Amino acid sequence: MVDAIATATSGLQAASQRVAQSAQNVANVNNRAPLPAEGEAYQGYEPGRITTSSQEPGGVRAQSEPVRPAYRPTPALGDPGAEAEARPNVNLAEEAVTQMTASHAYEANARVIETANEMTGTLLNTLG
Repeated sequence: MVDAIATATSGLQAASQRVAQSAQNVANVNNRAPLPAEGEAYQGYEPGRITTSSQEPGGVRAQSEPVRPAYRPTPALGDPGAEAEARPNVNLAEEAVTQMTASHAYEANARVIETANEMTGTLLNTLG
């Protein structure tokens, strides 16, 4: 039972990190920065993604990775003579899906913890 709870807890943490990173991406979707010249570094918001990998003896490990490319060149709005701008490479449709799947993963892992606790209680009542 303890292994199930530990595994589900790592899943809860990974889902929380996914939602937090996605929310940060959405909050910064309209940030603008000057389009970097050849060889210059981008100075705007750099979106990220949370990736997960299995860890022993069970569970997942979540880590943040940058989205590449970090920006998309877009024409400057309102002024036809203005130079293009750089905007974060954030796709709102993908972020919505990420948030929904992370929410479902969180719910599923919470249910695993509930079930493991119920099973432990039943086992203790049977033995006690």
